[in-house]
Amino acid sequence: MVPALSAQDRAAEAQVRAFILLRLAGQIYWSPDSDLNERSTPYRLCIYQDREFYRQMRDFLGGREVTGKPVELIQADRFDDLGRCHVAYLGEVSQGDIERILRAGLQQRTVFVGSSRFSAAAGLHIRLYLGESDTFDIEINQSAFAAGGNEPSAAFVKLAGKVYGAVEELNGGHR
Repeated sequence: MVPALSAQDRAAEAQVRAFILLRLAGQIYWSPDSDLNERSTPYRLCIYQDREFYRQMRDFLGGREVTGKPVELIQADRFDDLGRCHVAYLGEVSQGDIERILRAGLQQRTVFVGSSRFSAAAGLHIRLYLGESDTFDIEINQSAFAAGGNEPSAAFVKLAGKVYGAVEELNGGHR
């Protein structure tokens, strides 16, 4: 049984998660088609259906920038809102919602981060979760990144405990 986190522990966890999500834009080589490559475009970070984390994220941001860009934090309450995000944090996303994202082709426009145990394995870009040692662990699905023409940096991939859809698999074993 997992011990319940205190309010202070939950706040610290939210701050670390917010920091990782904030820095994520700089850990991705964005597709040439991405408007994030344009100087005037803000980094659009969406928090899906989690008002408490959205408020914590908003308080944490406080005018911070990412790679010289302002951050536009969006509370996405509807599934349709996710297509306008550069990165969308879904938290404990259901298998059904992942299937809806994949059917709609949203992973080609938005980088999705979930914390459910099957997030990356089922087709989302990143699983970000609190591991057994009370540190954040990462899983990456390179096939999901390739679907949108994006690529995680080598340094980010090295942080991952598990990588699905390796580039070698995508290219038939050739690089």
